[in-house]
Amino acid sequence: MYLMKWQKAIAKKERKNEEMKHNLESVDSQKIAQTMTNGMADYKLCLWVPEWLQDAEEKEYFVLKNTGTRQEKNWEELYHFTAEYIRGKCCYAISQDGKLALVGYAAKKGVVCYECENGKILWNNKNIKKIHEIRFNNFDYDIIEVISSKLEITYLDKYTGEVLEEEKIRQVRQVLNWMRSSQNGKYLIGADTVIGKDNAIYTVYDTENQMVKGRFAAQNHVGSSRSFDVADNGKFAVCSAYKRQGVSLINVDTGEVIWTQKKVKYIRAVSFHKGKVAVCCRNNGIYFLNIHSGEIDSHIQGEEIYLNAYGKDILLCEDNAAKIGKKKIKSPSFAFSEAIGIQNGVVLSPVGEGLMLYDNTGSLIWENNNIEIADIVYQEEENAIYGFNSIRGEGKIGIISAEDGQMISELAIEDYACAFIGDHKTLLCNTGKMYGVSKDNIKEKAEVFKFTVV
Repeated sequence: MYLMKWQKAIAKKERKNEEMKHNLESVDSQKIAQTMTNGMADYKLCLWVPEWLQDAEEKEYFVLKNTGTRQEKNWEELYHFTAEYIRGKCCYAISQDGKLALVGYAAKKGVVCYECENGKILWNNKNIKKIHEIRFNNFDYDIIEVISSKLEITYLDKYTGEVLEEEKIRQVRQVLNWMRSSQNGKYLIGADTVIGKDNAIYTVYDTENQMVKGRFAAQNHVGSSRSFDVADNGKFAVCSAYKRQGVSLINVDTGEVIWTQKKVKYIRAVSFHKGKVAVCCRNNGIYFLNIHSGEIDSHIQGEEIYLNAYGKDILLCEDNAAKIGKKKIKSPSFAFSEAIGIQNGVVLSPVGEGLMLYDNTGSLIWENNNIEIADIVYQEEENAIYGFNSIRGEGKIGIISAEDGQMISELAIEDYACAFIGDHKTLLCNTGKMYGVSKDNIKEKAEVFKFTVV
């Protein structure tokens, strides 16, 4: 009799293990929170709830550790605990060590912090309302960031749940998911994207003194640093979303929206362009907006337009071609991703096909299919092309000779969001690391860009 009970218990446990193993196969699509590094999911730990679509007063939460790789994941249980679960009006976060889980309620309960080893509530701050997103700070894991539905951030102490004092907030550093410098490199605008919204919290920095010039919330096209730009004088920023929210010109110092133009849709890129705002739309041409009123001044056919300091602007066309003067150059891949003008022609970057240099009549001078570099700038005094590229946190800085297209020097980096600042001889990464770039070498600087929030 006891043997039969024991066998049934063993069989039940085996069925539960098999069911758990089967459920773990769907973790990637059902996890409710995961750890982040430098603004990007690192796939090290996640918070998972089986049958996550169903609310319950009590439900098992699992903290899972990935013992595999980023591509081939193998999730194993680290901790589990039981607590209330509400899907629709809550957001979640998991600490880097997996020991604390956060629940942010959109309604009355505020923020609850659970100890994952035993499910006990460490603290509950009920004073925080209308929570949209919650997360641990990238640089200091003892700081919690709570983002409201109005895109305002409150900073909490991880151990007590209390709001940080003003002096401590002044020391908080932020990670920017996407960054872009002004054309002269003097100002940097970065976007802290918000989950589930076509909005971001933008910060504009003076790159010479690293001071915050302005901080504001506006529309954003997630996954692109070309959906926003900052003017060379640092006074204005232009921000856009793909479809519904259009384009807005914003006063950087005050965050005031000067105008919004919603007649342009399917936006892929915006930029300040010869005293106007250029808006590049997918399959709908390029619009030039009056910088004072936002009204449409003119419209041309094309996908994207690039300023050329050495000749006519470079136009990327709808048929996967670039127009140089009167000649069209067909992309060897499915599209060109970028173009810059240099002293003796135009450098084109076809997706996945390296770089190509054409003279101003459209004749090919050189091509190098082995270069894995994008986001390029030209250094006239060195007659060299600087650039960087990054895929899933594995980046590379490269220096290419503009004379023959050969790689002069390159350096692997771990950062994925970068921008050239100052005289374009410094590459700034979203971790705050800075690299001095010259034709002779690429070297990490001792100085770190702080990325403070105030």
